[in-house]
Amino acid sequence: MAGTRILIDVRTAEEYSSGRLLDAVNIPHEGVTSQITNVGNVSKDSEIVLYCRSGRRSGIAKSALEAAGYKHITDLGSFESARKALEETQEPGRRPLPADGQNLTEKP
Repeated sequence: MAGTRILIDVRTAEEYSSGRLLDAVNIPHEGVTSQITNVGNVSKDSEIVLYCRSGRRSGIAKSALEAAGYKHITDLGSFESARKALEETQEPGRRPLPADGQNLTEKP
């Protein structure tokens, strides 16, 4: 798979400011297709990983991105599910989690 890996928190700006996963960018689900190109070097081949509070909005965002032609989208569901999944699957030297597995969340 070519392209960039991006972790997107599709919650509101207020929810995001109360705490987020490391390296997550905030794009509320309503604007994900129009705003995703504003984030770094994202292409239709980028690996896109989504999460929200409960999983509902990340599912909506995934469908919207698929309809827009993005090919590699993973919906991790809820904030807590995403935190656990990323902690369990962290590859050595790869973010979004620190190498020691601690401090999984941060406030902006």
